[in-house]
Amino acid sequence: MSIDWHYPRKDLTEKVLIAYEQGLSDTLTLFAPRRMGKTEFVLLDLIPAAAQRGYTPVYVSFWENKDDPTSSLLAAINVALEGSSWWKRTTKKIASARLSVHANAAGEVGGSFDVGKRSGSEPDPDTLRALKEALSTLVAKHERILLCLDEAQHLATRPEFENLVFFLRTFLDQNRKRVRVMYTGSSRDGLRKLFNKRKAALFQSSSQIDLPQLGSGFVEHMRQCYKQATTQDFSLRDGLIAFSTLNYVPREFRSVLEKMILSGSSDIINEAAIARDEQVEDSNYPATWNTLKSIDQAILIWIAHGGTGLYQEACKDYIASHLGIDPDQVETHHIQNAVNRLRGELLSLVSHGNYEFEDARFQEWIQVTIDAPRIT
Repeated sequence: MSIDWHYPRKDLTEKVLIAYEQGLSDTLTLFAPRRMGKTEFVLLDLIPAAAQRGYTPVYVSFWENKDDPTSSLLAAINVALEGSSWWKRTTKKIASARLSVHANAAGEVGGSFDVGKRSGSEPDPDTLRALKEALSTLVAKHERILLCLDEAQHLATRPEFENLVFFLRTFLDQNRKRVRVMYTGSSRDGLRKLFNKRKAALFQSSSQIDLPQLGSGFVEHMRQCYKQATTQDFSLRDGLIAFSTLNYVPREFRSVLEKMILSGSSDIINEAAIARDEQVEDSNYPATWNTLKSIDQAILIWIAHGGTGLYQEACKDYIASHLGIDPDQVETHHIQNAVNRLRGELLSLVSHGNYEFEDARFQEWIQVTIDAPRIT
């Protein structure tokens, strides 16, 4: 008997569909860091539920072909035109083929959906025209469409993508009654950059939500699946400790379970600690750290240890102490330049003046490795 390792996010699915159906929003943007389960939610929860309510789903990842997102979107539209039940075939394949090699040991223990790579050749100049025709056909054929655009922030990475962004904005404005959109992204800064494009602002009217962090329900579900796959067991308490050790990343928790199944280990706390140490080592944070300017390091230390108010005297005093200079020599534009270097790669703006790490594990490494400033 196969084991269903997927943990359904029923509450979030219902909340999203209610927002669409009651007219609260026709476009939603779902944010979460990588490996937190955005794609799995869209493919295994949202799309099947939407299809049951009469939506024709379209899914595309703009990381599928980073050089030619127009072709990726065109291919996804053509798949949807071939038959609205494509998602049934897709979700079945995920369980057996592409929630990665982990499926061999424990079904859907980990991995990510991949609709296939394309070559990096130059895009056909007629691709955008073909996309327009395909979307027009789709809208004429189906009354309710759910357009899921995964890793949408990629559209803001190159100037040559602006024509696609402008076209999408126009198309969606003209077809609000028929098309509902779910954008997902793993970079707050990338999404914000796309939101604020002056020439082709795509998301100005989109309501933004964060993917909720999973908790005890997820851990208990995975525990029950683990018990079905092996004669071993672990307590819910130990599972929660392990999940916390892994920064609440579902994909990594599943990977630990896979290793336990293959090795016969039953000490999930120890296995999670080993996995965390291996991930830190593989990430090579010391090398990243050594490439940074001293003022960049000071700002990261300040934020990692809970400091706020980057332009206030307390932070300037700490930066000066870190650099070994007089506080009067630390000017606002020095801090701003450092922040601009760090944003997108290491930091994201959460709200006015408040920043968070793109990689929570890097923040943890700084907290453990680098002495904390005296934050008042």
